[in-house]
Amino acid sequence: MILGIDSGSSAVKVATEKGVSSFPSCLGEWRQRNLSSTFGKDDMEFEYQGEKGFAGTLAKYESEFLRQMMGSTKAHEDAKIRTLIAVHRYGAAQNEIVVGQPIIQHNDHEKQKIKGMLRGQHTITVNGVTKTFTINRVEVAVEVAAEGGAVYWVGFKYKSAFNPNYRHRKRDR
Repeated sequence: MILGIDSGSSAVKVATEKGVSSFPSCLGEWRQRNLSSTFGKDDMEFEYQGEKGFAGTLAKYESEFLRQMMGSTKAHEDAKIRTLIAVHRYGAAQNEIVVGQPIIQHNDHEKQKIKGMLRGQHTITVNGVTKTFTINRVEVAVEVAAEGGAVYWVGFKYKSAFNPNYRHRKRDR
């Protein structure tokens, strides 16, 4: 499966050949809840490598310490968790992804850090469903001024992102 993922500070945008989706990028600390309320379709509890947390609308309403990290790079753990949740929700067992990186830190060193943290096999549990998947290839695109622009670009150009033999026809533009 080919996915374009923009793990933004307000929303995670995902583009596949089927279309574009998004969910709130809020992350927060996990705690046992005595009463379970539903806040929206994007309520998520996750567990990855022993870390539990709330994500999406559940984090927004249930966490006291929201994590919505912004910065000049996406080479950090919050972006990794957001990206893995996106692959869990929209990906397959084998994946190739394109992610965005702010232009200010779009350099080889930062791109290699992002590729290194995402490439490989991952097991993550979201809302009690455990999935193991592999990210075989990671490409890092420059984020454009419009939020989510890299994802929409990937959604538009997804066929060529991983297929150098693909020829764009006029109607594909």
